[in-house]
Amino acid sequence: MYLWLKLLAFGFAFLDTEVLAAGENQTSPTTDSHEATTVSPSGSIVHSTQTATTPAMPSCDKKYANITVDYLYDKNTKLFTAKLNVNEDVKCADFDCTNNRLQNLKECEIRTVTIFGNSCTAPNKTLKLDVPPEVDKF
Repeated sequence: MYLWLKLLAFGFAFLDTEVLAAGENQTSPTTDSHEATTVSPSGSIVHSTQTATTPAMPSCDKKYANITVDYLYDKNTKLFTAKLNVNEDVKCADFDCTNNRLQNLKECEIRTVTIFGNSCTAPNKTLKLDVPPEVDKF
C-alpha cells in the first residue's frame, strides 16, 4: 500500500495542480466553431461536435396528399378551369398552373398533373384531374 501511495504522489507531480485544486474543467480556445475541446481533471481530451439541426422538409407527395380541386366552367369558351385548393403557390411539371389554376380543360378530360413546391422534396405529388361534363349536359 505504501508503494501505491508513492506512485500516486509521483503521478500528481506531473499533473497541473491548478486544475486538481480547483476541480474545474477548462475549455481551450478553438479555431473551428463546430468543435469544442474540454480538458478534464484526469488530463484526457474530450471532443464534441455540434451540428445544426434543420427540420427535414416533407415530401410533396405527403404534403399535398389531400388537395381538393374546384372546377369552374366558362360558358363563353365552354372550357373548365381547375382550381387547386392549397395554402401556397405550387408548381406543375407538365402544365402551366398560374395562381394554382389549370385552365382550358375540356369536358370529361382526364389529366395527370405533377405538383411540387419550394417547401417540400421529392417524390412529387401526382394528381389526377377528372374534368366533369358541361353544365348543360347534366
